[in-house]
Amino acid sequence: MTEQKSGSSWGIGIWALYGGFVLFVLGMVLFASVQSMDLVESDYYMKGQKYQQQIDRVKRSQAMEHPLEASYDRAVDQIVLRFPEASSAGTVSGTVTLFRPSDADRDVTLPVQTDSDAKQYLPTQELAHGMWRLKVDWRWNERDYYLEKVIFIE
Repeated sequence: MTEQKSGSSWGIGIWALYGGFVLFVLGMVLFASVQSMDLVESDYYMKGQKYQQQIDRVKRSQAMEHPLEASYDRAVDQIVLRFPEASSAGTVSGTVTLFRPSDADRDVTLPVQTDSDAKQYLPTQELAHGMWRLKVDWRWNERDYYLEKVIFIE
């Protein structure tokens, strides 16, 4: 009679497990190496500088003795912007943006045009009721300022 060896196959199973793990790790390394690692913005440094300028404009606006005031006057259905009293008509320039978060097609951008009392009136009859984000980017005395405020039009 011939004897057959009934050896254990544990060794083969362990080597197969280790080999499978090594192949898995090599596959993940290969997959990760072919992925595109693009930055969100190609000119992130310049955008970072512009963002710092925006922060400076906001801080400058908040530090004013009499800052720009913006409010909605329901009685006359207008947004009233009150610029600092020292700024007379014509010395203030910039843009006023009424941003509608729920519908970008309704956004409105207007130039800053103050009257002799350093006020600007924005009619709201054509605007939809609800929340608007008012953004005023303005320049006065060779300095840039910025105000952002949420306005509810009723």
